[in-house]
Amino acid sequence: MSHTNICYTGMGALERGNHTQKEFLDIMEKRYKRLCPLYIKSLTCTPCKKLKKQFTDEVKKQIQYKKLNKTYKLSKKKDTTIQKLSLKCTQCKNKTRRKCKLNDYIAFSGAEVGKC
Repeated sequence: MSHTNICYTGMGALERGNHTQKEFLDIMEKRYKRLCPLYIKSLTCTPCKKLKKQFTDEVKKQIQYKKLNKTYKLSKKKDTTIQKLSLKCTQCKNKTRRKCKLNDYIAFSGAEVGKC
């Protein structure tokens, strides 16, 4: 492990924001050991990617309707599709569990390599 600094200012971060790799990994292992693998798996899981796109599309529609002072209502068909994708995404994420490594935690947390 090299002595690269990591800039992380999220939950559990040191006040200065700059962490050694060990400090950063200790925080991540303590707080996000279970969530990180699920997030990393969701990036490659097809149902999860489709679900994310559905949510993005629905939010855009809600914004468009709000600009027109109208109320947007999700159709039953769309709601059913989202529920099915959500279930498939959850199953996909839970299928394979692996331990997150440094780069996974950086992607998960939004941290950056280097000093703050």
